[in-house]
Amino acid sequence: MASVPRSFIPIAVRQDMRLPLLLTGRYSPGDLVDDGLHIGTRAWYSVRWARPMPLNTAPLERAGLRITEEDLEATFSEALAAVLPPYPTLDAREALPADELAFLQQAGVTLDELAPLPADVVPPEVRTAGKLASILASALPVPDAAERLGVDASTLRHRIAARSVYAIRVNGAWRLPLFQFTDALDAIVPGFGELALALGDLHPVDVFNWFTLPHVDLEIAERRVSPREWLLSRGSPQRLIALLDEIRGVA
Repeated sequence: MASVPRSFIPIAVRQDMRLPLLLTGRYSPGDLVDDGLHIGTRAWYSVRWARPMPLNTAPLERAGLRITEEDLEATFSEALAAVLPPYPTLDAREALPADELAFLQQAGVTLDELAPLPADVVPPEVRTAGKLASILASALPVPDAAERLGVDASTLRHRIAARSVYAIRVNGAWRLPLFQFTDALDAIVPGFGELALALGDLHPVDVFNWFTLPHVDLEIAERRVSPREWLLSRGSPQRLIALLDEIRGVA
């Protein structure tokens, strides 16, 4: 596997949520609004390679999360392998039949838009892998999560089996991503349990994006909010359940 610049190993803490949700690379909060697996804007690909930086676990340590540099790098490498296709990127201008190219051009798609990304642009797969690695590296093992929630590990495993919390299997063990916890990390976001059952078959990055980014159909005091903030403000979980189909691409 080709070497990935270490500047895109997860190293930065997102301060505005007061959660140790780790992001990758160097980009402004504005970039995050368009960021997501299900949003197909070219602006999402605008991040450029930054200079290499050493791997840094300090944000995790400040959040009380214990992981070595080796484990963090391994998590990123595994995430990268999981999201990359097992073949080189194709040049659609050469791979597509002439009649399909003509149809796309008639629809307003230019040949430049079908070209592979420039070499100095970070591939979206790398950013997705970075975000996935961030979610996995900061997710809590069952014993740690149970301690923070004030329950025993057996009780939490029953909740995982009942799918009233969102858990991901990592190397054969369940881990709970942090975005479902309150800011103090001592409780699950109120009402999240009503959503968790519907989230179990979705990709963790899709769930993270949908749950933590401002949503066009959710407003509090004339301000657009994320589903997470909606629940923390005691909004109805039923309102969110009605929006879940969009993650699956259902109109």
